[in-house]
Amino acid sequence: MLIVQYFMHPFTSRATLGMINDSTPPQMAQALRDAANKPADWKLIFQPIGYGVMCLIGAGILTGLAAMFTAKGKFMPIFSAFLYAKLVVLPSMFLALLIVSLRGVDSVNSMMDIMWTIGPAMFVTENKLLFNVLTQINLFEAWYVVLLVIAIQKITGAKRGTSIAVVGVYWVLGAATQIGALMLSGLK
Repeated sequence: MLIVQYFMHPFTSRATLGMINDSTPPQMAQALRDAANKPADWKLIFQPIGYGVMCLIGAGILTGLAAMFTAKGKFMPIFSAFLYAKLVVLPSMFLALLIVSLRGVDSVNSMMDIMWTIGPAMFVTENKLLFNVLTQINLFEAWYVVLLVIAIQKITGAKRGTSIAVVGVYWVLGAATQIGALMLSGLK
């Protein structure tokens, strides 16, 4: 994952510069320029820590939901299954890097240009709110959800419907959080 982020740095820097427009206050514009010109090295240090914390929180929430729905939430097996299910992100990241690299740095004008997806969001070009919502529905996200449903079903011994409910609530919470983060980061 770190390798992909390293190679995506020129594209994300260009997208960050694309967030500056005529209505951007001067201090904000300067902060965006500074952020875009920072080397990728500092991200490579903090990203694994942030990813680890995110996985711990996600597995904790999933464990709590499983315990609420089935009364059998075990953190370590759910955490392990969560990490394995998250591996689905890797092919998605490699495909995004490939597509963005083939397009070239000059084709990146906003964050929407570096967020590649196999889903309904690929047909949205102008409406950024709709794009944010639809990026949560794609092939890799469906694969991830199916893996989590199977894991919760096997770990807790719950029926399929209960496992779908647990993962469904978790997915809605996660999607809402990601949409909020995207909107706060300027993709609004």
